[in-house]
Parts: sequence; structure tokens; C-alpha cells
Amino acid sequence: MPARLFTILGLVAGVSASALPAAPARASFPGRNGKIAFARDQGGGPTVDVMSSDGGTPKRIARSGDDAPAPSWSAGGSKVAYVRAHGSSEIYVVDAHGKHAKRLTNNRASDTAPAWSPDGSKIAFVRNAQGNAEIYVMDANGKNQVDVTKTPDADEDEPAWSPDGSQIAFSNQSHGEGIQPLEVFVMNADGSNPHALTSDGANSQPNWSPDGTKIAYQATMGDQTPAIYVMNADGSGKAALTSGHVDGAPAWSPDGSLIAFSTDQHQSAFDSQVYVMNADGSNQHALTDEDGVIDRHPSWQPVK
Repeated sequence: MPARLFTILGLVAGVSASALPAAPARASFPGRNGKIAFARDQGGGPTVDVMSSDGGTPKRIARSGDDAPAPSWSAGGSKVAYVRAHGSSEIYVVDAHGKHAKRLTNNRASDTAPAWSPDGSKIAFVRNAQGNAEIYVMDANGKNQVDVTKTPDADEDEPAWSPDGSQIAFSNQSHGEGIQPLEVFVMNADGSNPHALTSDGANSQPNWSPDGTKIAYQATMGDQTPAIYVMNADGSGKAALTSGHVDGAPAWSPDGSLIAFSTDQHQSAFDSQVYVMNADGSNQHALTDEDGVIDRHPSWQPVK
């Protein structure tokens, strides 16, 4: 399996989260299925593009320059949060048409993986300072940035807000010698009561279903390639939806019927694609499919 593909999709298991480019972090909010925002690299540096829910010609809405732009639609579908490189990685917001880009964070740390709250008032994100990645929450205008995990002995990444706003799912990897488990956790939105939903060592990239009953995520089981799994919101009922390729970054459609994801169906180190499938894993097909183009990290726009 090409090593670069693991990095491209943010799918490396068993490596410290602080050493990886930020993986996607999105919530899926209920509504009608709108456009899909995704990260694209055609060789001139990463951008944030949007396309219709059935594919079509992508339109660029923002330049990123960061290894993981991680676009995330607001619950109202009018704005996209994303990551832009400014020496360090910073969180930006732009409107759905690519206008009025605004910088929300500005510091020497690396700020990545933005995820909107369901009411649009907050954005969760990851701050990596001095080798420790923590989940922060800030107001949607960038003010009042608060560390909600406060765990110097572990790295947290990929926050995803539950549709009712009460919880945040995320990935967790403890510090320590050798390869440490990478697991999906959930906590209350204020950071209290964190607990694991998975326990087999290579799980990440959680994304809530719009009704809040299920979580899609990326898992690597044994010597198998990374795949999309789904589980109940309490961690029970785990089931694989994909297999045979490097698959990750699941994103539920707002109506709950589909899941978009990143994949290496070409099995090439130099491109990746955005695919979509039914929520039960059937009818997998490409939305993007250009040789030499890296498309990843889809996020689905909810339309009210």
C-alpha cells in the first residue's frame, strides 16, 4: 500500500496524532442534500472546492496551502470552515460562494480540523502546541478559545459535534513508548465524561449520522486496509461498509441516506477520489475520478 496514500487520506494508524497532518473533522446536520465541499490538490497546492451532490465540475471557493484543508459546512449551509497555511495552520471561514474569507485563529500553534456546532454559534478545532494536540472550542467569530480536553498525556483530533449539540466525538491516542492505540471517544460538549467507543487500536475520523443514532468512522482491523465502519452512538453494533481499498473520511448526507468518503480506488500514490455509497455500504461509485488529482475530506452541505 503506498505510504503517501495513508498520509493523503489521514489514515495512518499507530503513529502519534501530533505527527500527522490534521484529518477531517465534520458534523453531518439534518436537512436536504446540498453541495459537497472537499479538499483538492491538482499539483498547485491544496484548495477547497465544491461540487453538486452527484458530482459534476468542481468550483474552487478557497485556497488553502495546508496539507489538510478539512472543509466543514455550517449547520445552516451558508459557510465553510477550513484550514489555511500561514506559516502555521490557521482556521478560516468563507461563505458558500467563496467570498468574504475571514481568519479566526492567529498564533504560533497549529490550529486544524474545524467542526461547527449545530446551532452555528461555536466551532470545535484541534490545537497542536509543543507536540500535544488538544480539542478547543471557540465562538464562531474566533473569540473565547477554550481547551476542553486538557490531556497532556494524550493527543485528541478530529472533533465531530453530535446533531443535538450535547456531545463531541473525537479520536484519542495516548502518549507513550511504542505504538499506542488510536480510538474513537465521545465526551460532553464541555469536555466532561470522555470515554471510548472503540477498543481495538486503530479507529478514527468519527462522523455522526444526522439523526444522532449512529457514527461512521475509519477502522483498520488486523492486517486489513483501512475501511469505513458504522456503529451505534453508544459504540455497539459495529459493522464494516467498505473493504479492499484505503477508505476514510466518511461524511453522512443531511438526509441520512448516503455516505461520502475518500478512497484510493485507483490504488495509486498520486491520486485519491471522493466516492459516495448508500448508508448500508451498497452502490459505491465515484464523484471525482481524475488521474493525478488528490480529492479527499468531503463535507456535505445541509439545505433547510
